[in-house]
Amino acid sequence: MVSKEDVHMARIDALFKIMENMGASDLHLREGQPAKIRLYGELMALNDQVLEHDHLCSLMEEAAGPERWQSFQERGDLDYAYEMGEHARFRTNYMKHVNGIGALFRMIPTQIWSLEHLKTPEAVQLFTRVRGGLVSPLEAFRKATDKQRFQQFVSHKEVALLAGMAQDIHSEK
Repeated sequence: MVSKEDVHMARIDALFKIMENMGASDLHLREGQPAKIRLYGELMALNDQVLEHDHLCSLMEEAAGPERWQSFQERGDLDYAYEMGEHARFRTNYMKHVNGIGALFRMIPTQIWSLEHLKTPEAVQLFTRVRGGLVSPLEAFRKATDKQRFQQFVSHKEVALLAGMAQDIHSEK
């Protein structure tokens, strides 16, 4: 993994800080186009400045380091992890394409949010407590000792469709 200490505050970190402050998930750099971020599923340009080949190569080489950059030059693609201090990490992909070179940086969350924080419906949260994944409630339908647990799933309207599917599956057997 390439860390900030290895790269001595790479210039690309300024783009990552913008990305992080805006809550973006990805940074897209492509020769001949402006830098773009993915925000709420949509790509948007950070500015109107088109990335020229030499400038983009410089940014990418600085972030990757000499050995990885040489590998990219030889193979035409590169995947690695980039770390910006302790609060931001990125899954990174460099590629060559018809119009030149490009890079994609996807932020890897350093904080794992709870299901409650994500406002996950209770019916979906119930599946995290079932051993064996989705198969378990379907199989439970057939077992008298597990009918009460299965009814707990069925009682939620979000899972009513699943209950109907389970009945159809078991009636075919």
